[in-house]
Amino acid sequence: MPTGFARTTRALVKALTDIGHEVSCFGLGGLGEKFDPTLYRCKIWPAGENNEESNETFSHFMASEKPDAVLINYDLVATLRWLELLGKVAPAVPVISHLIIDGLPVYPGILRLLNRCVAILAATECARRQVAEAVSPPVYCLPHMVNCEKFHPWKGAEIVKRALFPDSLVVGVIAQNRSRKQLVQTIHAIRLLRDAGRDVVLLLHTNRIGGLRFGGHPLRKIVESFGVEDIVHITETHKRTDAVAEDAAGASSRFGVSLNVKQLDALTVTERLNLCDVVVVASAYGGFEYVIIEAQSCGVPVCVTDDGASMMEVAGNACEPLQPSLFEFTDYGAKIWKIAPETIATAISKIADDPGRRQALQAAGLQNAKRYDDATNEAAFAATLEKILGSLPVPRRN
Repeated sequence: MPTGFARTTRALVKALTDIGHEVSCFGLGGLGEKFDPTLYRCKIWPAGENNEESNETFSHFMASEKPDAVLINYDLVATLRWLELLGKVAPAVPVISHLIIDGLPVYPGILRLLNRCVAILAATECARRQVAEAVSPPVYCLPHMVNCEKFHPWKGAEIVKRALFPDSLVVGVIAQNRSRKQLVQTIHAIRLLRDAGRDVVLLLHTNRIGGLRFGGHPLRKIVESFGVEDIVHITETHKRTDAVAEDAAGASSRFGVSLNVKQLDALTVTERLNLCDVVVVASAYGGFEYVIIEAQSCGVPVCVTDDGASMMEVAGNACEPLQPSLFEFTDYGAKIWKIAPETIATAISKIADDPGRRQALQAAGLQNAKRYDDATNEAAFAATLEKILGSLPVPRRN
């Protein structure tokens, strides 16, 4: 039952089918997001767009599929909701949680609700340790995986960058339009950098640009309010593609001789990242943040919120930390780290003005990204799932 975590869903489905299991997936498109069903080797049951509709559909799903086990691929709050529903609909079916905890710590009383599961998979070691201290079922650390062959330094980046932004410092952000991503603070930081006399542009790749739903912001209006509409270029994540131009000639043939910013939509995510001099990940809290590894795998330095937990574990020592100015708490106990625009601007400048620091972050980032490469982690991922499923007292399906 995934949210928009399309890659974790595909990884789970691939691992399960590779080891011989039949998979039926409930929940894809639950928030109206688009997906390509050919990428999923499973039967798909779309969820409803509200709790009442999805609850009814889920009851039909369980009655029809009669699964031997249920694997919940969701964040903590949503996982607890589905555990409660499963307790009513199918209390005897074993449940495995592939858990994303957006921020630490978590109140132990909330984590103990996960004792309904037979096993829990956490995306980071610090999350695994905290969950393991509160529950009795086994807890495993299975980090998310990134395709380092897809996300890699792009030879054509310089020719495109010179054509689009000849002398500018290019800052990149790839994030959902949600308050916790602190996009407004990053836009404000770009204004501060420009006011300080720096030639800077922001490539902002996001979704729901109009904002409002799910806590997002009307980004174009915000950009206009800061007076930076000429240096902030917004593209939408639904235009994300997998094709990658391998060299300058490939870039020229795709975009023509005279490139312009209107063609940014034609760039793949790998290409966008490679155009950046630095990528900012200023999330107030997070459970993994894929873009950290994606940027590092492309050889691009990253500025990352110093949360003292999952985000810093993922980034390793290969980032410029963003020191929070203050924090508050989520309803489940996690710290919400507030990053000041001045802090973001200073971190960007530190990388831009120190070639040695930039090169060190590039080298360390490329090395760190290898820890999450799917080519080296898929076997362990599948083996852990097989170990858990092999311990269940249920019939095995081929």
